[in-house]
Amino acid sequence: METAISTESLNFFYNGTQILKDINLNILKGRFVSVVGPSGCGKSTLLLLLARMLSPASGSITVESDNVGLIFQEYNRVLLPWRTVLDNAALYLELLGAGKSERYETIKNYLALVGLNGFEKLYPHQLSGGMKQRVQIARVLSTQPQILLLDEPFGSLDSQTKESMQDELLNIFYKEKGLTALFVTHDIEEATFLSDEVVILGRRPSVVVGKLDVGIPHPRDAETRFSDRFQQIKHEIWKSLRSIGVN
Repeated sequence: METAISTESLNFFYNGTQILKDINLNILKGRFVSVVGPSGCGKSTLLLLLARMLSPASGSITVESDNVGLIFQEYNRVLLPWRTVLDNAALYLELLGAGKSERYETIKNYLALVGLNGFEKLYPHQLSGGMKQRVQIARVLSTQPQILLLDEPFGSLDSQTKESMQDELLNIFYKEKGLTALFVTHDIEEATFLSDEVVILGRRPSVVVGKLDVGIPHPRDAETRFSDRFQQIKHEIWKSLRSIGVN
């Protein structure tokens, strides 16, 4: 398989403190990969480096597509309160120069894909947290990215909404052919459910302390969470985190 994202001996410092140390990754095209690790270990920093929003101190980053979508946890910061669902979701298409009729026709398909058909005229204050995050996802998908970078997108949602959004994300991921995803989370169960592979980072300066192939077939559903393989992978992730002193 082709490589979508790779890093070699990647190092990053912030205010003189080393955050990431010799990070080597090789993420294959079409794979869903999660990154877990203790708070403050640099998971989000890694994502921003891959999105070219930060520059490494040394080492190399190769991203095989220029069409990269970034989805944040803080959906309230990226939705404009004076714009409807339709106009919020169509923002990136507007910035790319698409005409009004073209962007509305396109974005309505993506709003339907994320389950927001019929909510186009509402404003952000009228939406639940999960619906707001769906707007952001539709906005990013409308640019047809080849690579998705997701920074704890469900971290502020309640557990029931989070599980629903995880199901939704997997459905979208496998409908949108050719996508590659790198998903940052502190939630071990979430990483196991979503991923083809889980990368585990250690404490600062963070190194890769483990890589696990999940090996659970798709499609996945609620019963997946009770399978022996699912519990085994969760246990392996916990073992790796405990080895670096995370309780």
